[in-house]
Amino acid sequence: MTSETPLSAVSGISASVLKQLRKRWIESADQLVALGATSDGVHALAQELEIDAAEVARLIAHARAALHPDAAAVAERPVDTRRYPLGATPPERKPGKDER
Repeated sequence: MTSETPLSAVSGISASVLKQLRKRWIESADQLVALGATSDGVHALAQELEIDAAEVARLIAHARAALHPDAAAVAERPVDTRRYPLGATPPERKPGKDER
């Protein structure tokens, strides 16, 4: 498993935008690139940060440039999240009586 590239290592992202991204739990270039690869990621992030979608696309391009090509390919790979729309996976088993 490889480690992610911190956003602080990405040139072209201002301190104020970096702070806004961190408030939204986006802390790595990998996460930003992956968000940009989703169907509505650029638009949603632009709305959330209250900046132009073209600026978000520019930030994502800077993040992508900071990644190794293999890491960028992994981050941009489509993921089917229909089974887990909230990002949670179902428990493997129900907790026993003593575990509740």
